[in-house]
Amino acid sequence: MKPKRKASSNVLAFPSPVAAPPISSEGFYQADLNEFLIADPENTVGISVVGDSTRDHGIQAGDLLLVNSKLTPGPGDVVVTLNDHGALNIKLAHNLREARAFGGWGVVVHVIRTLRAGENIRREGGAR
Repeated sequence: MKPKRKASSNVLAFPSPVAAPPISSEGFYQADLNEFLIADPENTVGISVVGDSTRDHGIQAGDLLLVNSKLTPGPGDVVVTLNDHGALNIKLAHNLREARAFGGWGVVVHVIRTLRAGENIRREGGAR
Protein backbone atom coordinates (compact mmCIF):
# COMPACT_ATOMS: atom_id res chain seq x y z
CA MET A 1 0.00 0.00 0.00
CA LYS A 2 1.68 3.20 -1.15
CA PRO A 3 1.24 6.24 1.12
CA LYS A 4 -0.04 9.56 -0.23
CA ARG A 5 1.06 12.93 1.08
CA LYS A 6 -1.84 15.31 1.72
CA ALA A 7 -1.38 18.65 -0.05
CA SER A 8 -1.13 20.98 2.95
CA SER A 9 0.43 18.59 5.42
CA ASN A 10 3.58 16.65 6.25
CA VAL A 11 1.43 13.68 7.28
CA LEU A 12 1.48 10.48 5.26
CA ALA A 13 -1.94 8.93 4.82
CA PHE A 14 -2.55 5.42 3.57
CA PRO A 15 -5.44 4.43 1.29
CA SER A 16 -8.15 2.74 3.32
CA PRO A 17 -8.59 -1.02 3.01
CA VAL A 18 -12.18 -2.19 2.55
CA ALA A 19 -12.89 -2.87 6.25
CA ALA A 20 -11.12 0.17 7.75
CA PRO A 21 -13.23 3.18 8.75
CA PRO A 22 -12.19 6.29 6.75
CA ILE A 23 -11.17 9.43 8.65
CA SER A 24 -11.53 11.81 5.72
CA SER A 25 -13.54 12.23 2.55
CA GLU A 26 -10.50 10.96 0.59
CA GLY A 27 -10.80 7.56 2.32
CA PHE A 28 -7.61 7.72 4.42
CA TYR A 29 -7.21 6.03 7.78
CA GLN A 30 -4.66 6.07 10.57
CA ALA A 31 -2.07 3.35 10.07
CA ASP A 32 -1.36 0.88 12.85
CA LEU A 33 2.45 0.91 13.23
CA ASN A 34 2.36 -2.68 14.48
CA GLU A 35 1.45 -3.75 10.94
CA PHE A 36 4.52 -2.01 9.53
CA LEU A 37 7.12 -2.64 12.23
CA ILE A 38 6.38 -6.08 13.67
CA ALA A 39 6.42 -8.88 11.11
CA ASP A 40 6.68 -11.62 13.76
CA PRO A 41 4.69 -10.56 16.89
CA GLU A 42 5.18 -13.92 18.65
CA ASN A 43 8.97 -13.45 18.73
CA THR A 44 9.35 -9.65 18.87
CA VAL A 45 9.87 -7.64 22.04
CA GLY A 46 10.56 -3.99 22.77
CA ILE A 47 13.60 -3.05 24.85
CA SER A 48 14.31 0.45 26.14
CA VAL A 49 18.00 1.37 25.98
CA VAL A 50 19.73 2.61 29.14
CA GLY A 51 23.18 4.22 29.05
CA ASP A 52 25.37 5.29 26.12
CA SER A 53 27.58 2.28 25.48
CA THR A 54 25.73 1.73 22.18
CA ARG A 55 26.26 5.26 20.84
CA ASP A 56 28.87 3.96 18.36
CA HIS A 57 26.14 1.78 16.82
CA GLY A 58 23.82 4.79 16.37
CA ILE A 59 21.70 3.73 19.32
CA GLN A 60 21.14 6.19 22.16
CA ALA A 61 19.80 6.04 25.70
CA GLY A 62 16.01 6.16 25.59
CA ASP A 63 15.71 4.50 22.17
CA LEU A 64 13.22 1.67 21.88
CA LEU A 65 14.60 -1.44 20.15
CA LEU A 66 12.30 -3.93 18.48
CA VAL A 67 14.13 -7.24 18.79
CA ASN A 68 13.25 -10.53 17.10
CA SER A 69 14.48 -13.47 19.16
CA LYS A 70 14.12 -16.02 16.33
CA LEU A 71 16.39 -14.36 13.75
CA THR A 72 19.91 -15.69 13.22
CA PRO A 73 22.49 -12.90 13.53
CA GLY A 74 24.53 -12.02 10.46
CA PRO A 75 27.27 -9.54 9.53
CA GLY A 76 26.17 -5.95 10.17
CA ASP A 77 23.36 -6.94 12.53
CA VAL A 78 22.96 -5.35 15.93
CA VAL A 79 22.58 -8.25 18.34
CA VAL A 80 21.14 -8.31 21.85
CA THR A 81 22.99 -10.80 24.04
CA LEU A 82 22.44 -12.03 27.56
CA ASN A 83 25.53 -12.05 29.78
CA ASP A 84 26.37 -14.45 32.63
CA HIS A 85 24.66 -12.15 35.14
CA GLY A 86 21.38 -12.03 33.22
CA ALA A 87 21.86 -8.49 31.88
CA LEU A 88 21.17 -7.60 28.26
CA ASN A 89 24.00 -6.18 26.13
CA ILE A 90 23.95 -4.76 22.62
CA LYS A 91 26.73 -5.63 20.16
CA LEU A 92 27.39 -5.03 16.48
CA ALA A 93 28.38 -8.11 14.48
CA HIS A 94 31.05 -6.86 12.05
CA ASN A 95 31.45 -10.20 10.30
CA LEU A 96 29.98 -13.70 10.19
CA ARG A 97 32.49 -15.05 12.74
CA GLU A 98 31.42 -12.41 15.30
CA ALA A 99 27.73 -12.99 14.54
CA ARG A 100 28.13 -16.71 15.24
CA ALA A 101 30.25 -16.09 18.34
CA PHE A 102 27.66 -13.72 19.85
CA GLY A 103 24.98 -16.32 19.40
CA GLY A 104 22.61 -13.74 20.63
CA TRP A 105 19.30 -13.56 22.30
CA GLY A 106 17.82 -11.57 19.44
CA VAL A 107 18.48 -9.32 16.46
CA VAL A 108 17.46 -5.64 16.47
CA VAL A 109 15.11 -5.05 13.54
CA HIS A 110 14.02 -1.46 14.32
CA VAL A 111 15.19 1.44 16.47
CA ILE A 112 12.54 3.96 17.51
CA ARG A 113 13.78 7.30 18.81
CA THR A 114 11.80 10.09 20.46
CA LEU A 115 12.92 13.46 19.12
CA ARG A 116 10.84 15.78 21.29
CA ALA A 117 11.96 16.09 24.90
CA GLY A 118 9.36 15.06 27.46
CA GLU A 119 7.47 12.77 25.05
CA ASN A 120 9.48 9.65 25.86
CA ILE A 121 7.96 7.12 28.24
CA ARG A 122 10.87 5.73 30.28
CA ARG A 123 10.70 2.19 31.59
CA GLU A 124 12.76 0.57 34.29
CA GLY A 125 15.55 -1.76 33.18
CA GLY A 126 16.58 -2.05 29.57
CA ALA A 127 19.74 -2.94 27.73
CA ARG A 128 23.14 -1.31 28.18
